[in-house]
Amino acid sequence: MAAEYMLHELMDMGIPCHMEEFDAYLSNPLESTLLVGEGKPAQIVSRPRSFSGDCPLPVIAPLIYDPDTLTHTETPAKRQAALESMKGKIVLGYGYDEKYAQLLQQAGALGWIQIWTSDDEDIHEDTVGAAWGTPDLDSCLLALSIPAAAVTMADGKHLIRLWEESGKSLTVSLSVRVSNQVCRVLLPVGEIPGGSEDFVLLSSHYDTWYQGAVDNCTGNSALLEIARLLYANRSHLKRSVRLCWWPGHSNGRYMGSTWYCDNHWFELKEHCIAHLNSDLSGSLCADTPAIRSVGPEGEGWLRQAAARAVDADFVMLGGIGRGADQSFWGVDIPYHINPRYERLPEFKTSTAPGAGVPWWHTSKDTYDKVDLHVLELDTRLLLDMSFELAAADLLPFQTTEYFDGMYRLLEQADVRSDEEFVFSPLLEALKETECLCAKVLSGDTYSTETKNQVIKLAGGTLNRLRQSYGSPFGHDPAFAYGSFPMLSESSRCRRDETPPEQYLFCRTSFVRQSNRMLWELGTLNRRIKLLTGEQNIGKTIFI
Repeated sequence: MAAEYMLHELMDMGIPCHMEEFDAYLSNPLESTLLVGEGKPAQIVSRPRSFSGDCPLPVIAPLIYDPDTLTHTETPAKRQAALESMKGKIVLGYGYDEKYAQLLQQAGALGWIQIWTSDDEDIHEDTVGAAWGTPDLDSCLLALSIPAAAVTMADGKHLIRLWEESGKSLTVSLSVRVSNQVCRVLLPVGEIPGGSEDFVLLSSHYDTWYQGAVDNCTGNSALLEIARLLYANRSHLKRSVRLCWWPGHSNGRYMGSTWYCDNHWFELKEHCIAHLNSDLSGSLCADTPAIRSVGPEGEGWLRQAAARAVDADFVMLGGIGRGADQSFWGVDIPYHINPRYERLPEFKTSTAPGAGVPWWHTSKDTYDKVDLHVLELDTRLLLDMSFELAAADLLPFQTTEYFDGMYRLLEQADVRSDEEFVFSPLLEALKETECLCAKVLSGDTYSTETKNQVIKLAGGTLNRLRQSYGSPFGHDPAFAYGSFPMLSESSRCRRDETPPEQYLFCRTSFVRQSNRMLWELGTLNRRIKLLTGEQNIGKTIFI
């Protein structure tokens, strides 16, 4: 098995390692059947989604096409009316939004047929699971009971034409089989000792669809090579490095990384300073370094890493969204980075993630899709940043750049929202945090140790506020809310174009998240003052 292989490789290199074993809730798609028309219906090739409802008996219902899953042009009121029209029907639409699946089920739709958003030949495997990781007593209520299956863009367009030609009265039959069950899984862990208990976490997932050469055999091999090199140079490390290979990335909705966060919460909270993830490395057609991060290290630090590691004078930079085992927002880690070579957006041939190639999550993800030179570059890039973070005396932190990015996000939401959504107290509290960080991190007044403590405290708290909205001990649902979730949702919700109950729900979420952010920032500011021994820096809202 893959997990045992990773552990044996670590052992052969002399790296301290162990295996963790635990129960996992996994959803494996088996088969789906999609029939169109009555009498002698035609069959359309389809694939079930992981965490779809298990519906072996055919659901037979009228088809309805929802174009706004692609355009997103409707107002909330019109969107609500459109959802109500889907009751008792099987919905055909583009995309793969887990929240949309929940809305369809709530509206009384009987099934969902997903159309892939680029003209790829094969159907990509994917999930509609709304619970992030293993469900708990609350998130298990998000389990989908309606069938969900996918078709190619070509077949999706064919279905749209048939629906239109029938006068929008086309009947379809959809059955889906998925295997949802509790299984025992393994998680190999390697430990490279450094000069302190603080550590950099490197991770990769070893489960794959089919052979999964690029997703994610290459990522796993990159981590093993990095482990070898870091262990050989461990005398230079001021912090330790921990390497984890996750199970259940796809068919468990990031179950492995979520389990690890839950069961190692306190040591992650206290000692983890960075999480770097290796995913979709070494892909054929990838030609440009791309680095996604939450940003405290600054663009200059990322560009310098690319120049050192791969001699790149151009790098695509972007923010990290929810995906790729980003399961660690609750434990206040200041650095989250996902580096790999990709393709420039204008040259991608698929809307699949990573290099944008059509074999992602298909049976064609085989060894011939691996570019060994690109894999070497990806490994160099990840190694360089991992080493720099583990070996640095002072952690990188670009105060102005980091805070300006957060101001822009909140100010954009403020401009687009109704006047009832008040952002000014949040911006004022965030400004005080910036002033405190700038005071501590500039000059020689404070020790390197104190500066690093402030970076861990401030960066971790701010990442959690920006990337999550629930308890730090749990995991938000897999809904694509974006940065500052529940605060930024106000920009989609104007009173004059939103159903009153939906407006009230959005307003309530905003107030609760506003209270959370003000309290957290006030607490953060007070802790920075206590840490530095200077109670007279700035003004703390809460004490």
